[in-house]
Formats: sequence, C-alpha cells, structure tokens
Amino acid sequence: MAQGQPRFLDALQKYDPDFHKAVSDFREAGRGKVLDAKTRVLISLALDAAYGASHGVGSIARQARAQGVTDDEIRETLRIAATSGLYQVLVASGSAFPE
Repeated sequence: MAQGQPRFLDALQKYDPDFHKAVSDFREAGRGKVLDAKTRVLISLALDAAYGASHGVGSIARQARAQGVTDDEIRETLRIAATSGLYQVLVASGSAFPE
C-alpha cells in the first residue's frame, strides 16, 4: 500500500499494478505546486461532497483537520459545494418553463 492513498487505489494496486502506476502518476500530476496543502484539501472536500462521495468526504475531512483546518472552514467549504450544486439545479430547472 502506498502512503496516503485511498483504499480503492490499494485494491487497484493489487489487481492491476500497471494501471495503478498510470493512475498514481496522473494523481501526482494533479497535485500541482502552486496551491497550498490546505487549499487543495478543501477543494478535494468540496468535490467529493458535490459528487456524493460520502466516504471520501469523511476521509478528507479527517485529513483536513490533521492539517489544522477548522470545522468552520470545513462548514464553509461544504456550503460552497452545496450552493454551487443548487445553482446547477436552478439553471436546469429554468428549462421547464417557456420564456
């Protein structure tokens, strides 16, 4: 098991090591060097919440707290994710009514 990787990547590493390498390389490339770790973890939290990845949200929230992220910062991040998702629904809903 590679340090700090999600469990689903542990499984991938066992059953398809070649593809695991490609995914791991891609994952590493996506980490970038410009944003600080706190910003990256909060973006990951928002995206997992938006995609409905409950397990990921819990895991990332624990990682965020370990990095010093406060519960207020987590709440605000999740509120941003929720309102962004709501806007998508509202925009799409407008198609139900002719102009």
